[in-house]
Amino acid sequence: MTDQFISGRVDAGSRLGAAGERGRRPTRRHALAMLAAAGLSHPPVQAQSPAPTDPLFAVKTAEAVLAALTPAITVDKLESGNELLLDVPDVVRSGEVIVRMTSVMPQTQRMWLLTLQPDALATGALLAQFKFGPHEPPEARATVKLDATQTLLLVAQARGRYFGVRREVKVGFDIDDARSK
Repeated sequence: MTDQFISGRVDAGSRLGAAGERGRRPTRRHALAMLAAAGLSHPPVQAQSPAPTDPLFAVKTAEAVLAALTPAITVDKLESGNELLLDVPDVVRSGEVIVRMTSVMPQTQRMWLLTLQPDALATGALLAQFKFGPHEPPEARATVKLDATQTLLLVAQARGRYFGVRREVKVGFDIDDARSK
C-alpha cells in the first residue's frame, strides 16, 4: 500500500477517505480543499466593487458597455457561450442574490456580468467585472441586488473573442412585506 499524507503525518497502510471512513474514496470537495490548503488552487474571485472613477460602471445600457470594450462588440454578435456557466436561481426573493460564474474555455482573460434591464436598477448595466491571470481558474461569484425581474448576461473574453450566455431571473416578494405597505 502507498503512504498517504493525512493531518500533518504520514499514515502507512491506511485507506482513509474524505470523511475518515475506511475504504471510501475522497470526494471532489475534499480534494479541492486539500489543493487549496497546499496553495495549489485558488478560491473563486470575488467581484470588484464599482470604483467611482471606473467609467464602465456608470454606463446605463449593456450595448454601451460592450461598445466600450476593445475590440468593441454588440449583444447580438456575441458567440454562443456553451462553455460558460451562469449559476443563479430561476426565482429569487427581492434583495441580494449570489451569482456564480464559471468558464471552461481555455485562455479566459476577463468576464463581465451585465443586466439587460438597467432601468429596474439604480446602477448602470455593468454589475461586476473580473480579470483572470494565466494560471487562475476563471471562476467568480458576485452578490448583486435584484428588486425586479432581470435578464442577466455573462460575457467572457477568451482567445481574443467574446462569448455570452443569458439567464432570466424572476424576482418575487414576500406576501407579508406587500401587506405591510
